[in-house]
Amino acid sequence: MRKARTLLITIAALTLAGAGAKANPNYERLAAAQFKFDGTEFATATTAVNFPGQPDGALFFRGRVTPEPDSNVLFVSFYATGDEHGGAKSWFSCRLNGAPCRTSPPFAVDEAPNGWITLHHLPASPPTTNCNDGGGGPGDCHDNGIAYQWCVPIPKAGAPLTVDLRMATSNPGTLVFIEKGHVFIDAANMRGESRCAPAATEAESPLGLALKDAAEKGEEVARTRKHHEDQDQ
Repeated sequence: MRKARTLLITIAALTLAGAGAKANPNYERLAAAQFKFDGTEFATATTAVNFPGQPDGALFFRGRVTPEPDSNVLFVSFYATGDEHGGAKSWFSCRLNGAPCRTSPPFAVDEAPNGWITLHHLPASPPTTNCNDGGGGPGDCHDNGIAYQWCVPIPKAGAPLTVDLRMATSNPGTLVFIEKGHVFIDAANMRGESRCAPAATEAESPLGLALKDAAEKGEEVARTRKHHEDQDQ
């Protein structure tokens, strides 16, 4: 009797575990890389223009992964410490099979070209008040954290993917640097409408519709405005 009861409990536990596994979306870590923990750093003085075009910054990471066939979304996470000379901005771009992981209108919000994003910027001012830590002049402030994650739909189920990360300077000829970095690539099977796929307009995206609904119900919702608009507009 005791053996039979133990067997029934075991079968029930396995059944519940199997059901739970099917109910949860797939999530897998495909790559976990690190770079420049050896006392050196990546550097470039090359700028970038709207994708596609040249110059196109400098490659500092390439990873090839193959998600499970049911995965439909890829996450690319980037963490590092960095600095810039002369008040330059550090621009970064994620590419999936050669195409930007995320596009945006040129010179919108962060002034980076289409396909790029500004993740680091310390404006230049007199050295007595703004660093010059490494002899790179005003704005050369060592070392500051960088953290960002791109989310992009997987174009073809189960196919190999190449993920590139590129860096560039906003001021041609002015150096920007990164070191002690990590890159993680993850894939998931996500259900529902919110899967990183671009909507026709931001207002029509799942987030845009949710914010509109909240505003109609009287909640305080952050307003949309163009970059550099006057505070009272």
